[in-house]
Amino acid sequence: MFGHGTGSIHALFEKSAVGQTGAAGVASTNPHNQTLAVAIQLGLVGVAVLWAMWIAHLLLFRGNSFAEWIGLHCGAKYRGFAFQFAFAGKSKSLAAP
Repeated sequence: MFGHGTGSIHALFEKSAVGQTGAAGVASTNPHNQTLAVAIQLGLVGVAVLWAMWIAHLLLFRGNSFAEWIGLHCGAKYRGFAFQFAFAGKSKSLAAP
C-alpha cells in the first residue's frame, strides 16, 4: 500500500535476482515504467498521486490553442521528472552513477 521507500528499486531487484541465471539474474536499477517505479517506491498512494497529476495536466492543456499544444506535447516530457524529484528526495535511484 505504501511502497518500499525511495531508492529501494535496485535492492529489491537484487534480492529477486539471487539464484537466477541469464537475464533473470541481472538486477536492473530502472523498471522502465514510470507507474511501476512509483508503485515499488511509494505504493498505491504514490501511484494515485502520479496519475492524478497526469490527468490534471491533460485537463489543464486540453484545447486548440498553440499554448495548449505546447503544454500538452512538450510538457509531457517533464511530468514524470517533476514528480520523481518532488517525492524522491535524496534517493539512490536519482543519484549520479
